[in-house]
Amino acid sequence: MPTYREAVIELAALLESELDARVIVCEAAGIDTAEYVMKRGEALPEEIYGTALENARRRKSGVCLAYVLGHKEFYGREFSVSPDVLVPRPETEILVERALWAIDLIKSYKHRKNGGCPSEPIRVLDLCTGSGCVGITVALERPETEVALSDISKEALAVAAENARTLGAAGRCRTVESDLFEAFEGTDASDRGLYGEGFDVIASNPPYLTGEDYLAVSDEVRGEPRLALLGGGSDGLDLIRKLIDNSGKHLKDGGLLAIECDYRQAAEVKTLFEKAGFKDAGIDKDLAGLDRTVWGIK
Repeated sequence: MPTYREAVIELAALLESELDARVIVCEAAGIDTAEYVMKRGEALPEEIYGTALENARRRKSGVCLAYVLGHKEFYGREFSVSPDVLVPRPETEILVERALWAIDLIKSYKHRKNGGCPSEPIRVLDLCTGSGCVGITVALERPETEVALSDISKEALAVAAENARTLGAAGRCRTVESDLFEAFEGTDASDRGLYGEGFDVIASNPPYLTGEDYLAVSDEVRGEPRLALLGGGSDGLDLIRKLIDNSGKHLKDGGLLAIECDYRQAAEVKTLFEKAGFKDAGIDKDLAGLDRTVWGIK
């Protein structure tokens, strides 16, 4: 059997990436980078080598690294992922930051309104939730929230529910199968505590690629669920238009709607917010300096 280091060199030649090779070996062995440095001269157990080699071959075939490993880091936490959900990306953390900003403002307002007494939870809807990374992160960062994780895909909701359980947010996160706001129309009295009064914050990373954009993305991205990528229409904004137009009746006055989109769409999405009557519409840039999240206040 090769040593840890020899295995990394072998798999790096296969993958043309030493970083991917090292991550795959460490994952198979259940160790971190520091432990790898200590063990790199030791023989790699046969079963671990076999697992690493199989995963490297999957990676070589075009499967993205997150799907090979079964998890992806987001906002400092590890989220389980599968080909049923989009892989969480760093730029989506900007959407979380805007939601947290709104929650803090709303919390402060409710605190003053109630004379310092505890108020009802702040209700958040993560629409098109996928892995649940946005809504679950919000729930963990702000314990005063109740979060609905909503998606049209049953398979995605199963992943989101698993992540909520694993990360300790299941008590404040509820999964809802819904085509946008469909499941929130005419909810009965038993659900009124979560839905009927509306949401304080609605955050969404919806599909927004055009057909042309979809053909231009990498094979890895095309390996992610098509349903979560294509936004519809020649500009990819059909679903976002529907989301914005129907969000008002599900959002409380003073509540926030925040949507991630392509940087080339941001100006048009902001216009859609303004036409729908949202005030103080703004655009947040991601870490690359690109327009990424569009938001407005009802």
